Amino acid sequence: MISHQVISSTKVSLVVYCLFGLLIFSAFSPLKASECQKSFGLIDPSKDFSSASINGDLKRPEEDLPNFLLTGNGGGYSTARSDDTFTHEYIGFSLSGQAPGPSMDIGCSYGIADRQILKCGGSVIGVDHAISDMEIFFSELTIAERGKLRLFYGYFPAQPQISNGSLGAILASRVFHFMRPDEIEASFKRAFELLAPGGKLFVTSETAFHRKSKESGFMEEYLDRVERGEPWPGVLEDANRVYGPSYNLPKYMHYMNESVFRREAEKAGFIVERTHTFPRPNFPTAVQLDGRESVGLVARKP
Repeated sequence: MISHQVISSTKVSLVVYCLFGLLIFSAFSPLKASECQKSFGLIDPSKDFSSASINGDLKRPEEDLPNFLLTGNGGGYSTARSDDTFTHEYIGFSLSGQAPGPSMDIGCSYGIADRQILKCGGSVIGVDHAISDMEIFFSELTIAERGKLRLFYGYFPAQPQISNGSLGAILASRVFHFMRPDEIEASFKRAFELLAPGGKLFVTSETAFHRKSKESGFMEEYLDRVERGEPWPGVLEDANRVYGPSYNLPKYMHYMNESVFRREAEKAGFIVERTHTFPRPNFPTAVQLDGRESVGLVARKP
């Protein structure tokens, strides 16, 4: 059994909930794997993985962004549902019986991608620096689900401080585009250390191929950097230049691409199974461009 843990001395109530959940967890039984596959369509990646358990109290942005939720860390938004095949594959692999350990969600926020895993009896470790988001995530779980969750407050890769080789799957959804180059390098290295052999890393990030990037002129600058062979062509020191101040984003952004993902994954020791761009039909029309708005990666530790 995995105990809950939140690294924050000010959140005593959450710890009390955790301890209570541990005491009576054994009275509850998770869904059987076959029932989970039928319920969530894990054998059909085209199915919608949105969580029906979300109670509607999550923070909505003031802008007309019905598919997004405001995060409490000044890092923009969380998608309101798991709406891409990379995240679907993370969920499916976590529950397939092939993952050599529990799953971890970097930047878990409200746990949108993890609720299905917990509901089906899987174990999840979540790490985020928005304590308010994790409190909402935890509060909406059943006692049985809480007994399979550990939450860590902080930034990856410094947190969580757990044993190397102890994880079966890691998700980093829409996180790396907030990181600087050295943080990305350290994150790939740490993810490789944490995974057991046969474990997989699933990553999604935003690219420079979106309407606001094009209209602001940054996409052309990005393509010039790629042409010159710059190793980190997507660095954007002032995101207001592209988005304006209304999008609740940090000042620094770092757009990713397949070449950067492959290079950093292989440098860390991973075998890349696939990496490619994909469309974001649920993004605002003011952002959508040509179906390359995001990029994803699936990489395996040999």
